[in-house]
Amino acid sequence: MLDISFCFLTAGYICGYLGILVWEKGVLDFLYFKLLGGVIFDLKDMYIDCYIVFFIISTMRIEKEHKIELKHMASYLKDLFK
Repeated sequence: MLDISFCFLTAGYICGYLGILVWEKGVLDFLYFKLLGGVIFDLKDMYIDCYIVFFIISTMRIEKEHKIELKHMASYLKDLFK
């Protein structure tokens, strides 16, 4: 699940950078779908939102499996980058 979340994060970055590099008049930002009742959304923001949801779910799953709290994971990551 954590790998899937980082795949969505990477897809969001790639979508953002490709939009900047490919489109001459700026970024292709919003998509309009007539089939879904006129829904307008931003594809790269959807990728980032999926990343956040999957990251939170995987963090909660790790907490439950290993019986640790989020503050312990945060302090571990903090110690890694000292």
